[in-house]
Amino acid sequence: MAQGKTPQQLTTELSRKLAELVRNPIVTVSVTQVRNNSVTVHGAGVQAAVVPLERSTTLLELLAQLSPGDTADFDNAYLSRQGRRIVSGFTGLFVKGETENDVALQPGDRIFIPYRADRNVFVMGAVNNPMAIPHHDGLSVLEALLEAGSFNKFADRNNTVIVRHDGVEKKSIAVRGGDLVNDGDLTQNLELQPGDYVIVKKSFF
Repeated sequence: MAQGKTPQQLTTELSRKLAELVRNPIVTVSVTQVRNNSVTVHGAGVQAAVVPLERSTTLLELLAQLSPGDTADFDNAYLSRQGRRIVSGFTGLFVKGETENDVALQPGDRIFIPYRADRNVFVMGAVNNPMAIPHHDGLSVLEALLEAGSFNKFADRNNTVIVRHDGVEKKSIAVRGGDLVNDGDLTQNLELQPGDYVIVKKSFF
């Protein structure tokens, strides 16, 4: 058994054993290949990591260990091995419990988990810090605008629009953002949905 021994230790052990059969044996042990005993996890939907495989581990066990959050796109995630995808989509396995789709991981495997953009609200246009905000229950226009640093000096504040995809259709909802932020008109403080775009138009004057 060579596991756990350095080349020098293995040389010494083999020389001692061969000395019982051969006078002054000459033994040379060389490492011809270094095996990678880890898997790589990457993608914007999970914290990137190189995870050592200290024991037999399945894909489900590793996903449970990583605990990806709501922003992980399991539908478009995949497991690749030697440049070939062997599992595409983790929703059935990790979310629905379809364990028959579980596979044993091998050293060198790569797990890619992208970002789930439809869990965000995007604030764009004439705001100080255009950004994507993770959606949560009760997220409102006012909260989203304040999170993005509120209006910049070029904003036409009352010309704010929520762009929402409803199935295959896209609709625009007008919001008087100036009345909301400046005058406290809460009738304009609409609740946002995942995937909404809050767009503040620029003023021409």
